[in-house]
Amino acid sequence: MRFIFAVIAGFVCCSTAVYAERLDLNMNYVLKSGDKELDLNLADINKDGRESMPDFLNDLSKFCALPREKIEELAVKEKMAPADVYMSANIANLSQKPLAEVVEQYKKIAAKAGA
Repeated sequence: MRFIFAVIAGFVCCSTAVYAERLDLNMNYVLKSGDKELDLNLADINKDGRESMPDFLNDLSKFCALPREKIEELAVKEKMAPADVYMSANIANLSQKPLAEVVEQYKKIAAKAGA
């Protein structure tokens, strides 16, 4: 039961980034999750991740104990925003589910949200 709760809580956080991240007219990401602190943290993750992608990938790989190549694939091949990569990797780590399974759920949520 705790596992299910953890996964659901993680998807709520992940879906917040999916639902909330949009581009404004200046092609800047606008985050509106309803939680100002979460929005600021996600915006910082996106900014830092884009400015220094190699460091972002290395740090996230070490922190979440996931292969860097899998994380890089999400950021580069799948073109996921750094905040979404961060949330997916952390959910996979916390739930002990494969990253591919978490990303599959992310994509389902994103498709429903029209992201």
